[in-house]
Amino acid sequence: MSNAEEAAVACAILGQAACIAYIGSRCFQADFKILFAIIMCISLWKNCIGITIAAAYILHQVFKKIQARTEKGQVLGFPAANPVAAAAAAADCRAEEQVKKEEEQEEEQKDLLCKESSKLADEDEKEGKNTEVPNCIDVDVDVADTTPHTNTRNKKKIQKSQVARISQRLTREARRVRNLSNRQQQQQRQDEIRKQPLQSQPDHPGLHAFHQWMGAISDIYRMYSIGKVDEDESTVPLLPRSERGHVPLHMKVQNRTVTDIDVFWIDFKGNEVPKGSMKKFNGNINITTWIGHPWAFRAKDSGRLMLYYVPYRIIPVIDAQKDNFNGDDDGDETGVHSFSIVTTKNIQDMCAVEDDLFPYPAKSISNINKALGFSIQQMEREQVSPHMILQYLYNIALHPSDSKYRQIRVANKVFWNSVWCNGGRGVLHALGFEEHGPYIDMGPDSSSLPGDRVKDVSNAIVMLEEFMKDVEDVSKSLVRQPRGADGSGTGRANWRM
Repeated sequence: MSNAEEAAVACAILGQAACIAYIGSRCFQADFKILFAIIMCISLWKNCIGITIAAAYILHQVFKKIQARTEKGQVLGFPAANPVAAAAAAADCRAEEQVKKEEEQEEEQKDLLCKESSKLADEDEKEGKNTEVPNCIDVDVDVADTTPHTNTRNKKKIQKSQVARISQRLTREARRVRNLSNRQQQQQRQDEIRKQPLQSQPDHPGLHAFHQWMGAISDIYRMYSIGKVDEDESTVPLLPRSERGHVPLHMKVQNRTVTDIDVFWIDFKGNEVPKGSMKKFNGNINITTWIGHPWAFRAKDSGRLMLYYVPYRIIPVIDAQKDNFNGDDDGDETGVHSFSIVTTKNIQDMCAVEDDLFPYPAKSISNINKALGFSIQQMEREQVSPHMILQYLYNIALHPSDSKYRQIRVANKVFWNSVWCNGGRGVLHALGFEEHGPYIDMGPDSSSLPGDRVKDVSNAIVMLEEFMKDVEDVSKSLVRQPRGADGSGTGRANWRM
């Protein structure tokens, strides 16, 4: 064989190998180079074209058996040349499955259509209508193609109306099923995010939580420390020395005990400076001092400490307590702190304190209505609208058997800002709301709220509505406030060392 013939044979073998490799790579998504190398190795063995054809057939059978593996991007252990093509093949398989499902649904719809048409035919026969209904009506096919040529035009109209009626029924049924599925999904989501069951008891838990809240609120404005009979003078006062004051204050104290009382100012070095005395039985003293200046009251006969007192902040003035302000036309805008030192019923204490604005101690308020009154007055001091808390209480009063209205998430932004961070918190504590984890709740979980507690909620609504009228009264003039009522100056609200 000459060189030219050998070259021609070699070219033919190369062309045949390239053609087979190209077809294999396109059909089986394999690497063209790998297939070409395999076919060339077989073709060059004794230059036998027959062996090449046999090898190609064997490869075809092998690739045909492992065609399913092309979705994973591998053929004969080699990675696919084009991962995108493998992903496309997988998507095609999923699309085919989706098409099969849709075809099955169409078949079910056709079966339902046939059943509905049969029902309509039976109804028409009972009504005396001699109409012919085909065994199966395909909505996608024209009615003229499904009816015999001997039928009249009236029968065609009847069958068209039947198809329209069946289509409407199927549409309504599909809509009903879809709405039912949506409701079930919504119910499932609600069940997943359902609140924890209420942990409160049917009866009112008492005013313990209210007393804690009230004590914290009262300490923002002033603090008392009553001396003990059995304790010595080593007790550290609330504030050991005076601070540089920025807000003046009129202090009005009345002595309603059976002993004379000496009054001392604690100066900037912690020394007690005498400032006067109060006679027993309604003796009093009026002194101008500063926010952040502590005072000590001692028994005149024994010198024992009876009371430590520290004013921390000016108390805002409300309508019911306008005497808490000493303002006049001369421009005096100084606030007033007034209280009385009285004889105590506790033999361990040296005295007791009566404060009309912030009763001391907080446990002296033992009635729910008084607790509600104090909380609403605090809302007025803080200039807070009762609109939001009224919405919560309305729901409880209207739905006493529904526990969801008696459980509130504390972290709710609207609830936190509008109710929980002001006097509204005292209202809820007075009504018996208890804190349990991230929620506050009231009453039992599985039964209705008792009648007496519903009555308490109704009383709170009446009191808050009265307060709402005052807030919304545009003809009412604003109450003049003393200097420092907004919390400016020295004290716990604006601490300076």
